Amino acid sequence: MNKEIQLPEMEETPYFMKNAFSLEEERAYIKQEMMNNEIVWSIYNYLGEKVGYAGSREVAFAVANQNELIGLSVH
Repeated sequence: MNKEIQLPEMEETPYFMKNAFSLEEERAYIKQEMMNNEIVWSIYNYLGEKVGYAGSREVAFAVANQNELIGLSVH
C-alpha cells in the first residue's frame, strides 16, 4: 500500500528527496500530475513512492539522470 508523501509547495527549482532510492534499483518513474492547480512532473521510486517533482518533463528526467537513475515515462 502506497503512503502519500507530503511535498512542499511548488518552487521554481525542482524538488527531490535525496537517498529515496534503493541502490539496487536504478529506475525512476516520471508521470504528469496536477499539484496546486499546476501541471507538474512527479518522480516515483521503484516502490511507487513519490520522491520528487519538477515543473517540466525535461527537468524531471534531468533530475533522475543527475541522481544516476534511468527515467521512464508512466502514463
